[in-house]
Amino acid sequence: MTTVLGFPRSGTHWLRVMLEYALGEPVVHAHAYPEVVESPHVLIIRDPRDAFASRCRLREAVGVCREMEMEELALFLHGPNPGEPYWRVGWTPYTGKILDLADCFPHLAPLVRYEALYAAPEAVLARVLATLGRDDVSLVQIADAVERTRRVRWDPTDFPADEDMGRPGKWRAELQEATVRALVEDCGELMQCLGYGGGVA
Repeated sequence: MTTVLGFPRSGTHWLRVMLEYALGEPVVHAHAYPEVVESPHVLIIRDPRDAFASRCRLREAVGVCREMEMEELALFLHGPNPGEPYWRVGWTPYTGKILDLADCFPHLAPLVRYEALYAAPEAVLARVLATLGRDDVSLVQIADAVERTRRVRWDPTDFPADEDMGRPGKWRAELQEATVRALVEDCGELMQCLGYGGGVA
């Protein structure tokens, strides 16, 4: 069975459902990374500023106020995260592990960037399926999978769906400048390597 793997709030649920529609079979999602990939995995990474902004929106919905943004950031950057045994490390070491898996198992664990998936979901999905050797999935099936999942919320929240849902860069309007500076200080080197910049604006 195919597994979608990524740091929480990086688009794992959306990509999982998209793959299920395209493949016509169950796909699971996970956050706990394996040491060795022996079955198909699709790895997804996201700009940590947007992943953290998404975490903050989720935490606000369950009553964690914005005054605790820096405390939430400490968990995001370093873990451990209480009640979430699959997520014991912060964004930088976790993403480093994801990149290692993609390098070591290129045909079993293709890497997806959330921003590319958002911008061109059909092209990214087609590339992933080709990498996994799933040439039996037609372009029509891929287009249908994208259409079925567009502007639909698949994560386990009751947030309403909207036209702006998931748009990259929303962190600029949602995170405090001090929070972004602290995040970039911790993640900036890897962010630069991944082409995410490393700025606060």
